[in-house]
Amino acid sequence: MNHEPLVVNDISELPADITIHQLAEKIVFWLEPWGDSLEETIEALSYALSNEPGKGGFLLLTRVKQQIEGALVMLNTGMGGYIPRYHLVYIGVSPEQRGQGRGETMIQKAIQIAKEPISLHIDKDNPATALYERIGFKMKYLEMRTE
Repeated sequence: MNHEPLVVNDISELPADITIHQLAEKIVFWLEPWGDSLEETIEALSYALSNEPGKGGFLLLTRVKQQIEGALVMLNTGMGGYIPRYHLVYIGVSPEQRGQGRGETMIQKAIQIAKEPISLHIDKDNPATALYERIGFKMKYLEMRTE
């Protein structure tokens, strides 16, 4: 089965059958309990698909029987060096489609598109850590922040 994801670089390329709000709702559901709020997810999607200077990135979508069943959101930080230009914000796959390689396929496609190092944040107890390590991500820094 071909799992080749659809690449979306701009809001105008978003499939007509889904809005940013609807996609954000799916991502929030798929990432429970590890994801962010609906508002934060909409903000990340809007940033990734923006044409405004200093913003941008891309979105990868997977479909099964015409339904969107997976999404990856990548931000272009505009940085480089010790802060990678690309930051993987979200990757989610519907519960029914997990374990079939869709997530890994999206990550591999994102690496191919970025052609540069990619960073991501992950909760220390998130079981997806094993997937990222298998693909080649390595722990470089621990993030600390004020709340």
